[in-house]
Amino acid sequence: MKDLAHGQTVVSNPVGYFHECYKCRIGQEHFGERLIENYHPTGGFSAYIVVHQGQVHAIPVGLSLDQAAFAEPVSVCIHGIEGGYV
Repeated sequence: MKDLAHGQTVVSNPVGYFHECYKCRIGQEHFGERLIENYHPTGGFSAYIVVHQGQVHAIPVGLSLDQAAFAEPVSVCIHGIEGGYV
């Protein structure tokens, strides 16, 4: 269980995982057999969304909300470069 405080600012992974299949158990959740897309129908622009606490990461002190908004898109780019997809 993550140590998060009520009202703490976080970023979230837009995809949920069941952690049941082989790929999820070895840390390759992005290749999991069952994925949940959480941002329907209005997506991250919703006033409020509910996600599993395993999908959220606390924003480090000193990181602005503008910078934090790029956490997920930049992580996708880095993963693509490091994985040899570019």
